[in-house]
Amino acid sequence: MTKYIDGNGQILKVSSGISNGETWMTCRVKPSGSLRRVKSKFLPLRGTKEEAQRDLDVHAATYGFKKLSEIDSYERKKIAESFEVDVEYAIRNAKVYVNWEQIRLSGEFEREKKR
Repeated sequence: MTKYIDGNGQILKVSSGISNGETWMTCRVKPSGSLRRVKSKFLPLRGTKEEAQRDLDVHAATYGFKKLSEIDSYERKKIAESFEVDVEYAIRNAKVYVNWEQIRLSGEFEREKKR
């Protein structure tokens, strides 16, 4: 399977997601490693991996995406660094959200508002 890097530095690949191989689609790899389907009339859901890969290959050629295997080590390092920053940002935000939920559930926020 060929993976591509789009103009925004995001990785695109073909995956069956949670369909157990019944449906194939083009997905973006999120910084967390999870997948997000690319919804486009040019990249429809397909019944086979080969059909979905053919759609992605044509789409990538049309928009000038680079194959992941063609990216040099410097570019790979930059992509990896951007993913690390996004992961750290997500972790920080998750901690803030969890802390906020703990405060909200404890009632401390309501007590502060009444003062």
